[in-house]
Amino acid sequence: MDQQANTPQRESSTAPMPPVDTNQILPMTSSSREWQNIQHTTFVNWVNDKLSSGKNPTGRKVERLNTDLSDGVLLIRLLENLTGVKFPKYNAAPKLAAHSLVNLDIAFQYLREEGVKLVSIGSQNVFNGDLTLIMGLVWTLIQKYQIKIKGTQGSAKQVMLEWL
Repeated sequence: MDQQANTPQRESSTAPMPPVDTNQILPMTSSSREWQNIQHTTFVNWVNDKLSSGKNPTGRKVERLNTDLSDGVLLIRLLENLTGVKFPKYNAAPKLAAHSLVNLDIAFQYLREEGVKLVSIGSQNVFNGDLTLIMGLVWTLIQKYQIKIKGTQGSAKQVMLEWL
């Protein structure tokens, strides 16, 4: 006997909810937009500094975090420079979305193995260019690797200010 046939189907009494415009809930003030721009510029400068140094400097530079890290190549190169670890084979010139996502998966798997706490971010978020989450990822990398490199006892904010 088919159990689904005996299961009553609930009819929806309400219409589907329209998409939520987050700007109406949490409007971005000019000062918060300005702060996000300052953070973005600082993080781009930090990423570019780390990409141009280390054992594996790259000629490529990041201009926009939400687009330039989306194929995973620069994220992998950044991690190589931060850790000194040569990553296994990855697609250095991804042409398909699947190639980019595999690259990002490689980077995120490495971060998990290193014990980096990743909250609410994964390959798909970077691929889709979620700037807020990507900036959170970069801040996590700064805390893990910049502070470790500096070996200071100060707060992450103090170390970042010293770097600037």
